[in-house]
Amino acid sequence: MKNRRNYYRILHVQPDAPSKIIEASYRTLMLKLRHHPDLGGDHWNASLINEAKAVLTDPKKRAEYDRQLKSESLRSAAQTSRTTRQTEANHVHRSSKGYGTTFEQVCVFCATQCHRTVERHFNALCGSCHSPLYPVRKLILENSCLRAIKRVTKLCQTVFFTRWPQQRGLNGQVQDLSLNGMQMRTDIPLPPGQIIKIQSDLLLATGRVTYCKAERERWSNKYVTGLEFLTLKFERSRGTFLTTKA
Repeated sequence: MKNRRNYYRILHVQPDAPSKIIEASYRTLMLKLRHHPDLGGDHWNASLINEAKAVLTDPKKRAEYDRQLKSESLRSAAQTSRTTRQTEANHVHRSSKGYGTTFEQVCVFCATQCHRTVERHFNALCGSCHSPLYPVRKLILENSCLRAIKRVTKLCQTVFFTRWPQQRGLNGQVQDLSLNGMQMRTDIPLPPGQIIKIQSDLLLATGRVTYCKAERERWSNKYVTGLEFLTLKFERSRGTFLTTKA
């Protein structure tokens, strides 16, 4: 494969997307989201978007690319599985120098190996992409009455990243939020299973897309996306989440 970047992710479409959806997503990225160099976008990102569109809108090139992508995916599946298990396990060990307890973890978003002290584990961030490292499942189990953030009753703005490095985040609106995940509205579709980084005034998180539904709004499409949090860090403490425990 000429380059290993996933053209479907670059254009934010699913692998079975028809050409019309691919072209619509391309126009949204280049014009509405201003990735075109004439609108202030980065030349390198624009060239990738153009390359992805050229391949995926040509039936012969797309068929060959799909075959190569499938082969590449099969080779990397075992490694991806091992990385995911290591990330969720959040291995803990004692420092050999006696300076306290440290933990090792692979960043969910960019796959960088990270080391942090336990005293700062809740706030630990990846040194490469600055994503939070602490698994959300452990955060919930260890803090069943966690004072976290005010329950969201109206739309609030957020920014998300679909790959790393990515110079400019994409805009979204949070519609519903809990300790387990969130629902947000976006201008582009996100394929189920894709891992993204989310940042807002309320929290910093990584999440896995669980579903994505199109909604017609006036003269354009919007997408309602469900996310399952993988790692989580609250930017500030405000209010509480309700719990069924007394």
